[in-house]
Amino acid sequence: MLLDYLTYAPDYVPCGVIERDDGSVSVEPSAKYFQDEDEWDSIYHDVVPWLVGVVIDLGCGAGRHALPLQRRGHRVIGIDSSPGAVKVSRSRGLLEVHEASVQDAVLGEIIPHGVLTYLLLGNGLGLLSDKDSAGKTLHRLAELAPPGSHLVGESLLTEAAEREAYDAAYADANERAGRWRGEQRARFRYGPLATRWFSFLFLPPEGLDAIATDSGWTMQTVTKTGPRYLAVLVRN
Repeated sequence: MLLDYLTYAPDYVPCGVIERDDGSVSVEPSAKYFQDEDEWDSIYHDVVPWLVGVVIDLGCGAGRHALPLQRRGHRVIGIDSSPGAVKVSRSRGLLEVHEASVQDAVLGEIIPHGVLTYLLLGNGLGLLSDKDSAGKTLHRLAELAPPGSHLVGESLLTEAAEREAYDAAYADANERAGRWRGEQRARFRYGPLATRWFSFLFLPPEGLDAIATDSGWTMQTVTKTGPRYLAVLVRN
């Protein structure tokens, strides 16, 4: 999808589909992945004052956040599990970008040691995956980052994530099964292509605060804008 946008936009602007395992679907437009800094939603401008050290953009996509920050003079390392996204980010000028999931990245040698900032934007906190892996991933990120490092993440507020009756019913079923309400199983589809099914997490601020405290982080601040929130965690 991102490669097609790069090739055909603005004459053709492709869209993908996010399919949840209960059959519900939502359209995912490609244009938002290519927004420049002057097109960012206001919530993203709150990120800039918290940037310290090397910036690690987890789930960098087409470089929407990484490229403007690189132009500001930051060393930015983009990480994305999609080979197409990596190719697009690199072709648009991102100097350091690697193909890996968040979980693989924290276990490998991609993330340098030293003071840094992790970005999990564009609902990026969802990449913490599920109840079993969220705390483990945050703990491993804390091991790689010394005190004073930051993690800046974004997600939907609970009332937005459960705004439709079928979303609330899905969350209720999760709770009955011993999962977190915000856990989802989904896949991304574009034309004849589809990813494997993966876990994605909508985590409310209080839930993030709880697992952060147990994983070496302290929640410093939360900014709520419309249906979303931006949280800043500081490494203890």
